[in-house]
Amino acid sequence: MSLLNQIYFIEPASFQMEGIYYLHEHIFGLGFGILCTVLILYRRVLLRALGFKLLFNTTNNLNNLFFFVEQNVVNKNVLKTTKKNLEISWTIIPAFILAYIAGPSFALLYSMDEILPESFFTLIIQGAQWYWNYEYFFNFNKIGVSSYMVNELDLELGQFRLLSVNNPIFLPRDLPTRLLVTSNDVLHSWAVPALGIKVDAVPGRLNQVIVQPLRSGVFFWTVF
Repeated sequence: MSLLNQIYFIEPASFQMEGIYYLHEHIFGLGFGILCTVLILYRRVLLRALGFKLLFNTTNNLNNLFFFVEQNVVNKNVLKTTKKNLEISWTIIPAFILAYIAGPSFALLYSMDEILPESFFTLIIQGAQWYWNYEYFFNFNKIGVSSYMVNELDLELGQFRLLSVNNPIFLPRDLPTRLLVTSNDVLHSWAVPALGIKVDAVPGRLNQVIVQPLRSGVFFWTVF
């Protein structure tokens, strides 16, 4: 679960969350490289501007200063082919950067939307105001439970305020489980950050997602 003052992802517990984690690292490294490049260019511009300012303070003749700045800033000897190559480069390089980001992004998106042909069992999740209904379907058997948040006065040792429930759900490890999410009244959202899942519960509609936990543990979710 998330800890106090935690500013990074929690430990992944599914393939989906591992993909989100690695995609974040992928984009963060690229963004850091772009940031360093921009800062280096800004440093060069600022140092050049400071040089002109010092020159302005030491130059008595303003016309000589303007002539010096014009000769150093405006390079009239640049070839047209050089300008053309520069325009092509600053158009193509951002396109390659976007492709570098889009490739892993689409791969992760399609992998998360992929529905496996077989699953260990199906869990129907029905959202209601202040509680959730769960129905397990396994080998034509149905088990239904209602999960309510534990009152503050009933909390036991090891339980967490506003997170612990009286009937937690149980998912098999290393086996795919199909989740069907809907709502009985208004819009809800069912999310488990450690599993990389966030599904909207819409009345009259079933949203489907496949989850396969990679490690054992107790994972807390948030509802909206």
